[in-house]
Amino acid sequence: MKKAILALSLLFSVSSFANECVIKSIYKDLESGIYKENICEASLYALTGQTQFSGQEISIEANGARGFYDVELTKIEMAVEGNEIYSGKGVFKWNPDETSVILSE
Repeated sequence: MKKAILALSLLFSVSSFANECVIKSIYKDLESGIYKENICEASLYALTGQTQFSGQEISIEANGARGFYDVELTKIEMAVEGNEIYSGKGVFKWNPDETSVILSE
């Protein structure tokens, strides 16, 4: 029973997360799973200093150059209650110890 509740709560948090952050990319592996999670969380942190969504919606396009430990985010937009509050681009960097997004205009 505990496993079922844990699985259900994980499923709920992932599906909720999916509605708050959308990634479109020529690199299909970035649009879902752990890559999407890491890009969304690192982008949210770069934009707000928060690690959990609280009303923000983020739309990301990752169609730039991709290296072994980075990918160019060609468009990052964040909205709150439908009002756009940020539009820019950046670079997502990852390594075994951490992930980050460096924003640029």
